Amino acid sequence: MKFCSNTIDPDAVKDEQRASVTDPPQWLQEFFGGGVKSAGVNVNEIAALSASAVFGCVRNIAEDLAKLPLLLYRRIEGGGKERFPEHPIYRLLHDNPNPEMTAFDFRQAVTAAAVLWGGGYAEIETTRGGDPAYLWPLEPWRVRVDRDSSKRLVYIIDGRTTLASDEVMHLKGFSITGIVGLMIASTGRDSLGLTLAAQKFAASFFANGMNLGGMLEHPGKLSDQARGNLRKSWETVHSGPDNANKLAILEEGLKFNAAGSVQPNDGQLIETRQFQIEDVARWFRMPPHKIQHLLRSTFGNIEHQAIEYVTDTIMPWAVKWEQEISKKLLADERDIFAEHLMDALLRGDSLSRSQALQIQFQNGVINDDEWRSIENRNPLPNGTGKTFFVPMNMTTIERAISGGPVEPAAPVATPPATLASPDAAEVREALSPLLDDIARRICRREEEVLRKSATRGDFAEFAPKFYDEHRSYVRNAMLPLVQSYVASMRLTVDAGAMAAGIADGYCKSSADSVREPTDMHLDEYSAEQVSRIVAEFRLKTNGVTSNGH
Repeated sequence: MKFCSNTIDPDAVKDEQRASVTDPPQWLQEFFGGGVKSAGVNVNEIAALSASAVFGCVRNIAEDLAKLPLLLYRRIEGGGKERFPEHPIYRLLHDNPNPEMTAFDFRQAVTAAAVLWGGGYAEIETTRGGDPAYLWPLEPWRVRVDRDSSKRLVYIIDGRTTLASDEVMHLKGFSITGIVGLMIASTGRDSLGLTLAAQKFAASFFANGMNLGGMLEHPGKLSDQARGNLRKSWETVHSGPDNANKLAILEEGLKFNAAGSVQPNDGQLIETRQFQIEDVARWFRMPPHKIQHLLRSTFGNIEHQAIEYVTDTIMPWAVKWEQEISKKLLADERDIFAEHLMDALLRGDSLSRSQALQIQFQNGVINDDEWRSIENRNPLPNGTGKTFFVPMNMTTIERAISGGPVEPAAPVATPPATLASPDAAEVREALSPLLDDIARRICRREEEVLRKSATRGDFAEFAPKFYDEHRSYVRNAMLPLVQSYVASMRLTVDAGAMAAGIADGYCKSSADSVREPTDMHLDEYSAEQVSRIVAEFRLKTNGVTSNGH
C-alpha cells in the first residue's frame, strides 16, 4: 500500500482569495507547521521558496545530487568492488523507483524536501516476500516522527497511518538529535524574514509607482464610505509602475502630504538585498557563485569554488543517501552497497582531465579501456585495451611485478649512435600552433582580469600583484608544451623548471611594461602579449639547446 497522495482540500481555500505565496492563509500556515512572523512577514518553507536565493540553493542541491549516477556495487575478494546491475535494488535507484517517476525526479523531490523541511521521506513498498518493490516519496508536511509504546521509531502519516521505521526511507537535514533534521524556515526565520521583507518592500515600492505613500488631508469630515471611495479612486489612478509620476488633481481643499519614510537609497535597499543573498547561501552551505552572485568571484578562484561546492555541499548529502540506502534497502546484504559517481561533477576541463588521466595511465593505475570508459568511449577491440603499463620502457605491469626480462626491441637498420639529432628549429616550428593557442588562452585570461581592474579604477596598483599570482597559471598552461619539446629533443632537463622559467620571465616583463587593455588598442595589446610568450619560449629553449643539455 502506498500513501503518496495530495491531502489538501480545495474547498478550504475559497475564502482565501487574497492570500499569496509570501503571505499564505492561516490554514496553510498551520498545515505546514505554522508561519512565524519575522521582520513583519510570515516565514515558512513555502514562503521561503519565493526568495530567489532560497529557491536557487534548494534547486542546485536537489538537481545536482539527482543527476549524479547512483550505482550499486558488490565487494569482491582482495578489497575491490564491481558494479552489480543484476541486483533488483539497482533498478529502483538507477532507473525507476516507481511506475510514475524516474530516478532523477524521485531523488530530486526527496532531497529538496530534506534541504528545506529538514526531512525527506519515501515509503518502501514491498513484495509479499518482504523485498523492496517501489519507493514512493511522502510530502514532509504529512509526516510526523514519533515513538510507539515500545520506544521504537515510527512514522505517522496524515495523523492516522503508522509506518514502522524500516518501511520509510528518511533523508535527514542538519540535525542535533540524529532523529529529525532542523527546518530552515524555523531555525533561520530572522535571516529569511529579512530577505523576504526586503523583497516585499521592493515589490511594494514599484507597485506604488515608486512612491512611498502619504496622507490625503481634507478640510471637512468624511464618512466611512467617502473615505473608502477616496482611497480606492486614488490608488486606482496612482498605484503601479504604469501610473508613476501622473498628474494628481485635488478638489474641495484636498491636500497631499508625503509620508516621512526612509528612501530606498537611504535604507541601502540594494546593498541589503545583495547581502541577504550571501546570508541565505550560508544556511545552505552554498558558494554564492552557484546562485549567480558573482560580486566576489574571480577567474582565478571560480574553479576551486566549484570543487569546494562538490566536496563541502553535495558530498554530505550523497553520503546521507548512501547510508540510508544501506540501512533501509540493503540491511541484510553487507557486501552490497550504493555509491554516487562523483566524477560527473569533477570532470574539469579537457586539458586538466587528460593530464590527470595520463599520469594514472603511465603509472599503471588505469588501462586503455578504463581511460576510454571515463571519456565515454567504447573499449578497444579484442581485449587489446586491458593491458596495464608502467614506466621503465613501458613494460607491462605483470612483467614488472614478476621481475621477468624485458623483451628486446626489434633490430633497427641504423645504429642508435648514428641517429641524427633532432633539429630544435624544426621541433619549435612543429609546436608553434600549440604554442600560439596556449599563448592566446593565457592572454584572454589576462585581458578579462585586467579589464575588470581598469573598470574598478585600481589598475596601476592591481597589475603588479596580478602578475605575481599569474605565474603559476602560465607555468601550468605551458607545461604540456614544454614536456613535448623536451621529449622531442630527447633532453634530460626538468620540464617543470623550464616552464616555471618561462612563466617568471614573461610575468616580470609584462608587469614592468603592461598597459591598460582598453577597447581602442585591444588587438594590439593581445598581439603584444602573445609575442612576449613566444619570445620567452624561444629564449628558454634556445638556452637549453645551446648548453648541450
